[in-house]
Amino acid sequence: LGLAWLIIPQAWSWTVFNMTFNSWRLYIALCTLPSLMAGILISFYDESPKFLMSRGHSEEALQVLRKIYAVNTGRHPDTYPVKAILFEKSQVSQKPTPPPTNTTPFKQIVDLIVSGCKQATPLFKAPHLTSAALVFSIQFGSLLSMNTIRLWMPQLFFIMEDFSKLQAASVDDHSMNSYSICEMLAYTDNIAAVAAANRSLSALSGADTCTVRRQRILPGTQTCSEPPVPLPSLNTHILAVRWSPSR
Repeated sequence: LGLAWLIIPQAWSWTVFNMTFNSWRLYIALCTLPSLMAGILISFYDESPKFLMSRGHSEEALQVLRKIYAVNTGRHPDTYPVKAILFEKSQVSQKPTPPPTNTTPFKQIVDLIVSGCKQATPLFKAPHLTSAALVFSIQFGSLLSMNTIRLWMPQLFFIMEDFSKLQAASVDDHSMNSYSICEMLAYTDNIAAVAAANRSLSALSGADTCTVRRQRILPGTQTCSEPPVPLPSLNTHILAVRWSPSR
């Protein structure tokens, strides 16, 4: 939030290949940097020892564990106390065999999809179904709200900034803190409605010219779920249209 307040109110912008690059685009780009860096760095990580063990590659898993030991302790990998990884008898019979190397890439992809479906099947059966549904719902709600806020935050900041500028230019001296975000959004909806009416009148008239002027009017009431609160003290500017029929 602090980064958004720092970047988005900036008034600079430049145009590259008919695309205007302004402050809110920079904010969105900076928000993508952590995920981009994580995606690049993860390609340099070693494979999970657990995954290697599940594929029957115990020696490779041991090498990864030695590297982790050296990084965590600063000692030589050869001093790792574990010298070998052995499968238990119950695991030996269930140890998966590596996929054949002479298969086509398409066949390998199909085998991976089938294997993944088989491994995910227990999640949709008792006793894991309830827990899995809860995790899926939490993850869905988290990603939905996070992406919604991330995409709409620049627009909300722009509305608040525009509202504050119009209020500062009004004849009455009131603090913007006395108005809620619902009232600011209702004001923006009024402007959008008038702009749509202007376009409709211009299309219906068929006139060559359509003169648009600014007019001071009192704003309406808010359109949120809260009880309506009149705004008698704030004079704002919205667009009004004056047109003449074609002759």
